[in-house]
Amino acid sequence: PKTTVCRKAEYMIALYIVVALLVAAVWVDYFRQIDVFDAEKNAHLLLAIALGACTVLPIFAFEYFRPADFTLAMGPTWGEIFLYFLVEVALVEEFCKLLPLLLFMRFNKKALSEPLDYLLYVSVSALGFAAVENVLYYYYNGSAIIDSRSLLSTVGHMFDSSLAAYGIILFRFHPKKYHWSIMPLFFLAGVLAHAIYNTIIGVAPNLFGYLLLVVYYMFSLSLFVVILNNALNNSPHFSYAKVVNSHKVTNRIISAYIVVFTLQFIGLMAELGWEEAIYGISASTYSSVFILSIVSVRLARFTLIENRWFPLKLEMPFEITSTYLDFDEYGPQGNGRGGGGITIKGDPYNETLITSYYQQNFQLVPAQKRFTRIGYPHRAYLDQKIFIEKDVAVYRIKLFSATHPNTYDVLYVKPKRKGQSFTKKGTPIVALVSCALPPEEITEQTPMRDFKFIEWCFLK
Repeated sequence: PKTTVCRKAEYMIALYIVVALLVAAVWVDYFRQIDVFDAEKNAHLLLAIALGACTVLPIFAFEYFRPADFTLAMGPTWGEIFLYFLVEVALVEEFCKLLPLLLFMRFNKKALSEPLDYLLYVSVSALGFAAVENVLYYYYNGSAIIDSRSLLSTVGHMFDSSLAAYGIILFRFHPKKYHWSIMPLFFLAGVLAHAIYNTIIGVAPNLFGYLLLVVYYMFSLSLFVVILNNALNNSPHFSYAKVVNSHKVTNRIISAYIVVFTLQFIGLMAELGWEEAIYGISASTYSSVFILSIVSVRLARFTLIENRWFPLKLEMPFEITSTYLDFDEYGPQGNGRGGGGITIKGDPYNETLITSYYQQNFQLVPAQKRFTRIGYPHRAYLDQKIFIEKDVAVYRIKLFSATHPNTYDVLYVKPKRKGQSFTKKGTPIVALVSCALPPEEITEQTPMRDFKFIEWCFLK
């Protein structure tokens, strides 16, 4: 019997290690997918994740060798619990997770050629740390926590560490606006974010606490996306011709997590038996699917505008709208009325793809050959990307006349966001619209109702 227990324990440890490495690999692959302007070498990524895993060692050493007088006990009140997590946990862990990035800055500066590199290396370092930590948590708590650790804690580690890196980015790539003191401030912000996360878990280990944790996580997710977006926008290698394939990014994340959840079910069966495993996995399915659907889509959507710094603000990664933020419900009258729904923020892939036509000539082709107002394909030029009310993007184009090549009309296109948004050949479908306002008078306060629908077209 003793031999059987040992074999089972070895089997479960192997499963925990596989899950932890798979989760880390998911997010390393994520950064490879969004690093579209100047891709990093795989050897550098492997080094960063290995260094991140090794940062657990100084934490263990700190815990083992420090005098008892320097230990802060966790008290019963919220304030004492927060202080414990702030000083004993978050401060030490965030400093250690930052060390691999500091080593790259000291010994391999060439690898840090753009803002995203700082976020990439510190996040991959955090993934190495989280992988070791996850194995330990799985070992002591079982497979039941795999979904929450892989979705919440792992992404949380990346976000917390990215705050410190973002302070460095602001100082190095936005020096006219930010003093060097921005770097320690953002490091402390990462420590604070980590401590708040742990405190919520520590003081409210129930349904209310879990809901509070998810809300906090959603705010963190939105901030993380803005940080990544700003890093991409301010790359010295920025090019509108290069886009993040959000469909591909989302599908790869979801596919990998399906494997993670499958391994979790196998682990639950080995630990609890068939019936308990079904109950255990069912209890967490709804929340896990909801969180995964938001995370996989929102982290894949970026609004790529060269040199744009979006402000950091607390917001949900989705919004509930009373009117669709597109032209799909527009009829010939262009009244813009339609139903509402939940919309995940950020540019979908077809909108990002249209941006790749920025300041280039293309063919604007009517989607319907028989019922068309522009008659036939026209040469067009994408002149400008404009943000109107509610940060909706429209693209100003010059639509040239076929008979007079130097004559053109100023019109606008908006990506189709509901239903079929691509042709069979993979080209984006757009709404061709007009606006009575002069181009210089269209601002971020201009409502969508000022744009009048003409017809559906696609870019070629």
